[in-house]
Amino acid sequence: MAAFEAVLSLRWIRQTDALLAYHGAEIPYVFATADDWLPADAIDRELTAAMQAYWINFAMRADPNGAALPQWAPYDSEARRILELGDEIRSANGEWVELCGLIAGYR
Repeated sequence: MAAFEAVLSLRWIRQTDALLAYHGAEIPYVFATADDWLPADAIDRELTAAMQAYWINFAMRADPNGAALPQWAPYDSEARRILELGDEIRSANGEWVELCGLIAGYR
């Protein structure tokens, strides 16, 4: 498991209630294919560039951080801060993180 975790507050939720956030919803942003099947605006294109930079940095150095990107801190179970990737990229409170552990326990 990578040292970095994220929550995707994907913009699709505000565009249509039908898609919501689902497993793999970040893929069109990572590969810049959102416009192929879902309308994208300037904010989506900025999010795409940031997500691509995070993924490339992580693949190259095992650290997603880079110049001009909001800092993505390693997850700390006591501080419970996460990086929210949405209309804004920002640090957020991960108060629901325990739910992820409960869900993972049912595998």
